[in-house]
Amino acid sequence: MAVNRARPSLQPGGPQDIIPALRQITAQMSAATTGCVPHKSVSGGYQLTLLDMQVVVTGAAASVIHLPTASSAVVGGVAKTYIVINSTPNNITIQPIGTAKINGGATLTVAAGSIARITTDGTNWYA
Repeated sequence: MAVNRARPSLQPGGPQDIIPALRQITAQMSAATTGCVPHKSVSGGYQLTLLDMQVVVTGAAASVIHLPTASSAVVGGVAKTYIVINSTPNNITIQPIGTAKINGGATLTVAAGSIARITTDGTNWYA
């Protein structure tokens, strides 16, 4: 008895078309989000968390944004970087928690309409 080893014919629109379609969708989604970072809008004071990446400060009052401890912001040898956008009409203050400094000082002032990019070495913060 002979065994039929021929491949079954693949019909257009069948399950075999799903994989290329998924690859195309994934590539399009990846291209659309390249360079994008999650952001959060806050009004008033705020304590940054390790889940934050970009924070837009809104509102009319002067605000204080607190950084987490520098040592907690290095995970697996990768240092956390924050982007803080001041969209208020006033200066905002960025202040590390604990004994860490930011650019050698106790606080960093971000002028109205300005942006600060802040990273850590695990001991102090730098902008």
